[in-house]
This record gives sequence, structure tokens and C-alpha cells, in this order.
Amino acid sequence: MVESIMEHCKNEVGFASLKNVLTFEKMNSMESFFFGETLKYAYLIFARESAFDFKKTVMTTEAHPFKIEKAK
Repeated sequence: MVESIMEHCKNEVGFASLKNVLTFEKMNSMESFFFGETLKYAYLIFARESAFDFKKTVMTTEAHPFKIEKAK
């Protein structure tokens, strides 16, 4: 996954969206969620299990980590 993104989407100034996934034709744009969500999800998929303690952390749909605290 990461290799494909690097090969087909990286350009001189960032990462481009693909207009066509069959031809790999790039668009002249980068979605705002690319770094904020896509790369975080990729990190979470491939990170060591010790990177996050999912018994103490929950992720939002935008991949923001929140510490789980016991109610007092």
C-alpha cells in the first residue's frame, strides 16, 4: 500500500489524487485528509503492536487518539 502511494501519487510538492486508478493519471490536487487520516491509518495498520495500547486508547473516525479514563 505505502509503496503504491509513493510510486503513483508522490510528486515534487506532495502527493496527488489519482484521476484514474487504471492509468494512474494524476490530478493537480491533494485532498486535505491525506496526511490527517490516510497516513495515520496506514501507520496504524503497519505499526508494531506496542505503538498504541488499544485498551487505554480509542481512535476517532479521523484517527485522532483519545486516552480512555475510568469514570470517577
